Amino acid sequence: MTKRSGVTLIELVISLAIVAILTGAVTRAFIAGLTYETSISEARAKKEAKDSIDNRLTDLFHAAYLSPDNTNTDTFFIGGTGSDEGLGSGNADTVQFTIQGARPPSSSVENEDDFETQNQANGPQGGVAEISLSATAVGDPGTRSGVFIRTQRPSDSEPSQGGTEKVFDDSITSLEFEFWDGTAWQPSWSTLVGAEKRLPAAVRITYSRTSDGAEESNVLVVRLPLSDVTADDPAEQTAPGGAA
Repeated sequence: MTKRSGVTLIELVISLAIVAILTGAVTRAFIAGLTYETSISEARAKKEAKDSIDNRLTDLFHAAYLSPDNTNTDTFFIGGTGSDEGLGSGNADTVQFTIQGARPPSSSVENEDDFETQNQANGPQGGVAEISLSATAVGDPGTRSGVFIRTQRPSDSEPSQGGTEKVFDDSITSLEFEFWDGTAWQPSWSTLVGAEKRLPAAVRITYSRTSDGAEESNVLVVRLPLSDVTADDPAEQTAPGGAA
């Protein structure tokens, strides 16, 4: 009787089939792992970019300031449409306000010159500053787009102009502001109407970015620490002149 050695064709085919199945499974698992890692990295980068925008906006509005002198015209808080400095019915797309205690520019901190020399060369580096945030540039934007920030030190009685302007974030495609008066969200705000000047209790910012989906938007609510507006003492911002 002859003893058989080696493998048969059927055994070889079965072995190759098993190897192919295992190879396919490993490949699919590897590709799935890469896809998952890529999606996680993209989501992390998107969140970090959003957090950066939110943190910068929060820092600005936390510093919002009005002079205790009600006749002072160099401090203000105005939210409207475009250059509108009154109260409107549509949600504001521009906000102009004064801040106190803002961080000095890094170029100023690293500069070895004293503040007097820096002020002479680059303008005032401290004190009350005027800030404007808008999706529309005050000057010629050229090829730039996004949200623009204008900064002027010191502030003056011209809320809509002056200072230097740059892009705050070029990924933002839409921007709206609402203002909490103690009882409801208002679409606009102005310390130029009425005799009583008050900061809103909070600002609600709604914005969209190029990386967001068609129906996706981001909402940030920032409480203004220096505001004295409460539910028991709301601000009258519902009509020109400050009247209810």
